[in-house]
Amino acid sequence: MQQKQSEPNLVSIIIPAYNAADLIEETIESIFSQTYKNIELIVVDDGSSDNTRQVVEAFGEKLTYIYQKNSGGCSSPRNNGFRHSKGEFVYFFDADDIMQPDNIEQKVNLLLSNPNAGMVCSDYQNFQITDNAMSRSETHFSTCPILTSHLPASPNSIVLPKELVSDIILQENFTITGSMMFPRSVFEKVGGYDETLFSSEDFDIHYRVLLDYNCGIINTTGFLRRIHGNNMTGNPVKMFT
Repeated sequence: MQQKQSEPNLVSIIIPAYNAADLIEETIESIFSQTYKNIELIVVDDGSSDNTRQVVEAFGEKLTYIYQKNSGGCSSPRNNGFRHSKGEFVYFFDADDIMQPDNIEQKVNLLLSNPNAGMVCSDYQNFQITDNAMSRSETHFSTCPILTSHLPASPNSIVLPKELVSDIILQENFTITGSMMFPRSVFEKVGGYDETLFSSEDFDIHYRVLLDYNCGIINTTGFLRRIHGNNMTGNPVKMFT
């Protein structure tokens, strides 16, 4: 009798969205184009006043749409999405960025083969669209010499001890939300995103995880981060509020 092949681990991808109608369709398409197929996608609409809902719901049962009153930040919709999720691994992604096709597959493989890792991140590149043409920056890791000094030339992934990575991240904030995947149990243990923070909430949770867990690093571009007029990092008032 042929043994039934076990299902691959479910990955929950959670997107907080606020007035994202113009860009979120491309983001969602990049997620559904992943080489790793066992995913659930949850979009949490944080009180949008545009037609974000209509754009998202056009995908039908392929995803879950949740509406909530505007919270003023990303922590609340991310935590809300997590509460509705079922995946063994959780991944938080912004509504204007684009995943590379093998992003999820690489992260799942590293976490499955390294149960002592509490999170895994990959490199990323900023991009802009000007006159219908895309231009990309250098990779973010190339601006982090301390981190890259600890990365092997081959293979393209490694797990670094928590003490080392905690020290590096204080000197070079080498990762952001869209770069990181967590085992569900780790995200639950650290208590999720701090909803009192309206900026730098990603750095906060990453550092809290690193107090207890090692970190997987994948030295390839996992996603493209879109640069435009509404990026939070381009708003110093909000960043320091």
